[in-house]
Amino acid sequence: MERNIWLSLSSALLILSVVGCTHSELDYVRGLCHTNSMVGELQGSKAVLEAKREDLEGAKVSLEVERYEKLSQQLEDYQADWESLNRDTQLACKDWAICQYRSRQDGGNQNCAESRRAMEDRQKQARGFFERVRALKAEKNLTEIKERIQPRRISDEQRAHLLEILTRSAKGPVRINVSLVDQEAHFYGGQLKEILKTSGWQDVHLSYSIRTGVPVGLFLLIQDWDRPPAFAADLRKALDANGILFMAKSDSKIPGDMLGVLVGMKP
Repeated sequence: MERNIWLSLSSALLILSVVGCTHSELDYVRGLCHTNSMVGELQGSKAVLEAKREDLEGAKVSLEVERYEKLSQQLEDYQADWESLNRDTQLACKDWAICQYRSRQDGGNQNCAESRRAMEDRQKQARGFFERVRALKAEKNLTEIKERIQPRRISDEQRAHLLEILTRSAKGPVRINVSLVDQEAHFYGGQLKEILKTSGWQDVHLSYSIRTGVPVGLFLLIQDWDRPPAFAADLRKALDANGILFMAKSDSKIPGDMLGVLVGMKP
């Protein structure tokens, strides 16, 4: 992380040589600026941005292209702001530290007020940027909460990919079962049925039941997943490739040539 915050040794020596600095001054600059509070704020900002990027890339498959590109551009803008602030902060702290060092050497005759004000301005900017990034992280958490309470749906992009795969895949009988009293599961199960039917899967039916213990999530049920029918294996791969979460379970009550899809409550 220190490499991300501070210039490389060769770059620092190049900058300092312009103003006639010695190696002792360079050591003093590093010692003073490295312990400054703004370093922690810059490090914290970068860590949050990196975590946000990892979260975005991990969720890419389940996001619509337009939304992914918008969020990606937002992160790139924040990263560019960080690079600029990091560079300006390094230079401001360098100027202030060099003035401090030279003032100590000549008995306090150097006036460092201007360089100190510039450095303090950069501190405020680093602190403000950190707060902005923290707010961005909080916004992400709020978005996750909102998404958790939204009904499950297969996005337009996912639907297009599923249609492309399932139209060419093996096909077989599918029985989709949802809870009679769960409207969210009813809608989600209906989406699955529509995609299968549109892909040419003719033997697909949706039924309702009332259960005492309602399962949570989406389940693919066949008699034995160690020996799955080709169409069941193809559907499993298609859902998995499009980031649709499910659990595959063997159920001896399922006929050997049939796939059961149980749509439980939203996790």
